[in-house]
Amino acid sequence: MLSEMVNSLSLGLSQLSSSYLIPFMAGVFVIFFCMKMLIYYIAKTQLKIVKEFEVRVHRHMEGTYEESKAMSFHHLAKFLLNKTWNDYFLMRKKNMRRRFDQTTSFLDRIFFIDSGAMALFEDTIKQTRYIEKESGPNFRSVSSFAFSSNVYFNFLFGVIPAKTANQFLNLLPGLFIVGGIFGTFLGIVKGIPGLKGLDPSNVESAQMVLNHFLDQMAFSMNTSIMGIAFSVFFTIVNSLFSPTRLQADAFEVYSNSLEFLFKNSIASKSSHSREESSKESSDEGWYVDDEIVVPQIPSDEMKRKEREHRAYNRRAKDSSDQHRPEIIILNQEVEVEDKAS
Repeated sequence: MLSEMVNSLSLGLSQLSSSYLIPFMAGVFVIFFCMKMLIYYIAKTQLKIVKEFEVRVHRHMEGTYEESKAMSFHHLAKFLLNKTWNDYFLMRKKNMRRRFDQTTSFLDRIFFIDSGAMALFEDTIKQTRYIEKESGPNFRSVSSFAFSSNVYFNFLFGVIPAKTANQFLNLLPGLFIVGGIFGTFLGIVKGIPGLKGLDPSNVESAQMVLNHFLDQMAFSMNTSIMGIAFSVFFTIVNSLFSPTRLQADAFEVYSNSLEFLFKNSIASKSSHSREESSKESSDEGWYVDDEIVVPQIPSDEMKRKEREHRAYNRRAKDSSDQHRPEIIILNQEVEVEDKAS
């Protein structure tokens, strides 16, 4: 009873494999190839958005944005993230002229790219609110939370988990090989029972049976060949269009940009504080040079000291001129007295 069920099952599978296995593998290949391209497009768009943010961080460090100076790190990150989103999405929609921009905007609406970028930036801004200089912020954890909690970038059409789908697509080349070998064995199972009608005494009948068996074997071997071909091609696709590599690059660029921005804001804040203290000290008659406080006499005080010094010298000169004749007369009197004596 069991052997009859196994034989009927194998016979039914062999019938299906001989008719539908190769078209089924071709359909699976096309469907999952499109899914791979969609996952790759989302990952590439993430990297592009993050690089746009990196460009604006470098522009801020070069002093391009006057309004971003003397901002705290939280307000600075919020300003640059909002500017990145507005420049990338709103300005492109406003100035849409090229056909490629229209296609890209259509794909962005399908996969909620603009909503995903907004969610990424909002999660980042929420975390930068609590970052302080003393706490030693870990921007890799900030970026990891912002990317991992983004439902728009982590799900295809909001339903299919992109990470799970990509892991399955990485296993697909091996499944194609298994499917080809499976079809080959099913073809052999289907062809072997036909050898029962082989009559060695009848050469023509035996030749017909053998020819039919060999045709089935050749067709079953074709399933292995197609399975290997699909496997090789999909392996190349997985290597050339790897969303994991793009996501890793986006993560590194985003975390490094936040770290550079934080260090720049701390340095700018220290420089601004030093300039303020220098300005206050100069108003009080002191100036700061290379962090050494040096007294500086105001100009009015110097003029007053100089006038007093000149007046003192003038009085001293007048006094010496008045006493000198008396000394001469005294000397003359002394000389006269000497002569008289």
